[in-house]
Amino acid sequence: MPGTASTQAVNLVNDGTSTLSSVTLATAATTSSLLDTDVTHGLQMSVESCSVAWSASWTCAGDVRTLLASGPVVRSSALTAPLSLTAGATDHLAVTVALPSTAGDAFKQQSSDLSLVVTATQRPTCRSAMIRPWASEQQLDRGRSAATRAARS
Repeated sequence: MPGTASTQAVNLVNDGTSTLSSVTLATAATTSSLLDTDVTHGLQMSVESCSVAWSASWTCAGDVRTLLASGPVVRSSALTAPLSLTAGATDHLAVTVALPSTAGDAFKQQSSDLSLVVTATQRPTCRSAMIRPWASEQQLDRGRSAATRAARS
């Protein structure tokens, strides 16, 4: 029904030991209709994060941040600064899908099935490297000794 929304809680947990560089949410319609193909009047999705678990009435007793602004339900976007970039951290997400009040009669009796996939990208590991001169100290010492012997001759 136009003007209505549905929200679902999802905990996004980085239970690994590595910091992540990004987290992307990709949605696709596994069964498509006008609901997901009309990017203006069709379903819109947004994602908010609460620093603590959401209450049953979708209120947050902590800090709320928008990780994904409202936009077409089918898309692939990086989440904006999720807490779960840090190893051991959790984002308490509220994923909201809404049908704008501007949706007309064409949306009646429409149905879409959606798939949500979260992809996390790990930060590249940085390994220290020792920069070596083009010749080893031993090679340089041999060269100096040879030069010294040649100079004495």
